[in-house]
Amino acid sequence: MSSYSEIKINGYQLIDWGSTYYEWYFDKADRERIIAKSDDERDFIGYRTTVATIRRRLHLAGYDRKSLERDFNETRELWIRDLIENSKCYKDDTVKIKSEFDLFMKRVIPGKIQVLRNTTVDDWIEKFPIALERLHLSYDENFNEVEVDIPDDPLLSFMLSPLDGVHNHLHHGFAGALFPCMQMESYALLLLGMSDDDDLCELDITDIVHGGWVDDFEDIEQEQVGKTYFYDIFESSIKEIQTIKYDGSTPVLQRMIFSSIITAMEAYLSDTMKRNVLNRNAIKRRFVETYKSFSSNELTENDIFKYLDGLDKKIRHYLDREISFHDTKHIKTLYEGVLNCKLQQDTLALIRGYASTRHDIIHRNGRDRNGDAVDISSEDIERLLDVVVDFITDIDKQILDGLLDTGNE
Repeated sequence: MSSYSEIKINGYQLIDWGSTYYEWYFDKADRERIIAKSDDERDFIGYRTTVATIRRRLHLAGYDRKSLERDFNETRELWIRDLIENSKCYKDDTVKIKSEFDLFMKRVIPGKIQVLRNTTVDDWIEKFPIALERLHLSYDENFNEVEVDIPDDPLLSFMLSPLDGVHNHLHHGFAGALFPCMQMESYALLLLGMSDDDDLCELDITDIVHGGWVDDFEDIEQEQVGKTYFYDIFESSIKEIQTIKYDGSTPVLQRMIFSSIITAMEAYLSDTMKRNVLNRNAIKRRFVETYKSFSSNELTENDIFKYLDGLDKKIRHYLDREISFHDTKHIKTLYEGVLNCKLQQDTLALIRGYASTRHDIIHRNGRDRNGDAVDISSEDIERLLDVVVDFITDIDKQILDGLLDTGNE
């Protein structure tokens, strides 16, 4: 007897499998193992996280409104082409219509073509929750196998009807007539769009664990590393700094320590950005679309492949030579725009001030613009440590949550 697993987004099924499962955009940190303690409870073994987290992970993998619209348009064109091809059979006088189904197809195909041609992706997105709710509430197993005719609503009628006329079942896509798309991620975006940020996404493997098809989460209670490779380096640098003895009698040393903390932060931000931009195509594309130095390039078609061959080298140059990761403008633009991290604006404001002080220490020989010596107290160092460690720790958690490249083997 088969056992099943499934992914649900806010209670709506995305997909199910028999006797196996696929982690999709869930992470090991999302695992939960809840064993019922009474008859009115049920076990849960699987993965749980929020709609906001899954939405962000999809976005970072390149699945967003643009990808949804592209998938919609390509699938819709396939349907239109198939329907037109089939309609020719019924217009051809040499083809003898032999059955009631043939008469039915001759009547409905033109209407289906008209619906597809006259509606936009926004029209479908607007109707999707209504159609989904009707399917969700229906207890009729044949509900989606008969032609539905809702007065004055041809699109909703189409969505709830079988996809007759598109005879190539490979063209039916992931959702059938409910929404033209080939990719599961496009359908997931629709479900996520119906949900609040804190609604639940879950991959339930309880049944296949109990059925013996896959192993239980026996290590669920073991402590997980919970940090990236670059955070480990950052943390080691901070610990080394904290071992240095300093007091009011060592002003030069205290200025050096202050600068080193900013440098450790800068190294983490630079390495994390570089690794993800160079290793994830969706993030590389977002970097190119976001960073201003790419906006002035004009390409002829003959130069496209030559440009692509040198793109990684150009990206490395910008990241290593042009972008300062102690400049909060760059941090905000790239970490929010490219890696989709949420940064605390008050923390950025503090770091901006600290970075300015570091600039005076490094580039003005420890003096400010007025020529006065920069005084760094032990309290200044402790405050800077607290701010920078909290800032990088928060970003690192978001890197892990986003299933980005962590640098870990």
